[in-house]
Amino acid sequence: MGVHLEGPFLNPAKRGAHRAEYLLPLTIENVKRVLGDYPGVVKVMTLAPELDATGKVIPYLRELGITVSLGHSQATAAEANLAFAGGASMVTHAFNAMPSLHHREPGLLGAALVNDRVQCGLIADGRHVCPTMMDLLARTRPQGIFLVSDALAPLGLPDGMYPWDKRQIQVENGTARLLDGTLAGTTLPLLAGVQNLVKWGIRGVPEAIAMATEAPRRAIGLLGLVPDRPASLLRWHFDESTRKLTWQRLDTENC
Repeated sequence: MGVHLEGPFLNPAKRGAHRAEYLLPLTIENVKRVLGDYPGVVKVMTLAPELDATGKVIPYLRELGITVSLGHSQATAAEANLAFAGGASMVTHAFNAMPSLHHREPGLLGAALVNDRVQCGLIADGRHVCPTMMDLLARTRPQGIFLVSDALAPLGLPDGMYPWDKRQIQVENGTARLLDGTLAGTTLPLLAGVQNLVKWGIRGVPEAIAMATEAPRRAIGLLGLVPDRPASLLRWHFDESTRKLTWQRLDTENC
């Protein structure tokens, strides 16, 4: 399916756990340098639009067929709207690594929430975003939100300390942080976010499942389930008495 390249064209002030020395100015020349001979491998690129004074990078990426997502950014609402007009259509992990919503300066996220063409990713571990704000986001854009895991290399491993590039990350309850407390990601599978949305009463079962299955595909312009196309199928079960949602992968090879 290709690669989501989160960086290196990020605002240093909102770089999160990304190493500062790897960030680059957002120019077409640098984009060509990063993509090299394999532009077709990259399907999504997260960037900070305010770093491009020319306004030419996003249209260039769209010409290559790359979906542009805004994130790790200090963009104002006006700067975000210019980026959306130029072809950006996604927001990377809403609320995280961007200005907070403000009643006088809505910023990048505010601009995205009132734009029906923009899809917003959401990390539903309960620590990157408070469940109350997740509920607000879901109510504001019921068809414009999709789940992302933001998972790191220790995906699926128990809590503890792990090496990560040349640094260490501390994993607690599935959420990873640098030793200075900076959020770095999660070690949870994507479908754990579905369970959380149902457990916290933010979404019903069908809607929560769709946020991890149909919605991400829609965000990057892929078809959903269609005849004669490969698919990974899951069987879901919701226990009404315990309010617990579980899943099981179906073995389609022996069906």
